[in-house]
Amino acid sequence: MVRSGMRHEAESVSGVIDEVRWRWDDRDAPIRLHDAAFGDDGAPRLSAPFLRYLTAHAFTVIEADETDTCHHPRLPARADPFTCIDCGGMGVKTVRRARYAWPMWAALERLRHEPPERPGVPAPAVIVLVVAASRWNWRHAARRLGIAHHDDAEAVVTRAFAKLRARYAERPTPRVAWTQMSESQQRAVEDGEGS
Repeated sequence: MVRSGMRHEAESVSGVIDEVRWRWDDRDAPIRLHDAAFGDDGAPRLSAPFLRYLTAHAFTVIEADETDTCHHPRLPARADPFTCIDCGGMGVKTVRRARYAWPMWAALERLRHEPPERPGVPAPAVIVLVVAASRWNWRHAARRLGIAHHDDAEAVVTRAFAKLRARYAERPTPRVAWTQMSESQQRAVEDGEGS
């Protein structure tokens, strides 16, 4: 899984919350829910932006242009870099890569399957969502969740955000095409040993 470069320094509750908050996806619902036209049943039709909002899912992948360093792979050794057809000698090139439309939503979806760390403590995904709904005030969220009286409430919130951070990825894991695999890799997939 390709990581986004999230820091993994000393864990403080405010540090991990600020880090996640900076990457938090704002998926605001469209303002117009309906078109001016009516459907066959006489009801107003849903607008296209609202339909996209309703049918989106956490792992929606989009193609995006990114700037990348050009190492002039098509040039022979000691050739003039200004003759590179990829970058024209600039040293950078634009490449299209698959990336998640909402990477934090994908991380939350992965975190959703994580069980609570012990009885009496909510699941990490619940903790993260309540902190976000509490305007990123973890103490207020701990009171809302009923864990404020725990001696380790700060540590519980920190661990929940650390688990979310561990599941965060800007891009999906690339899949190797069947024709790009070696024969031994293809046999391993056929035997159920690979993916």
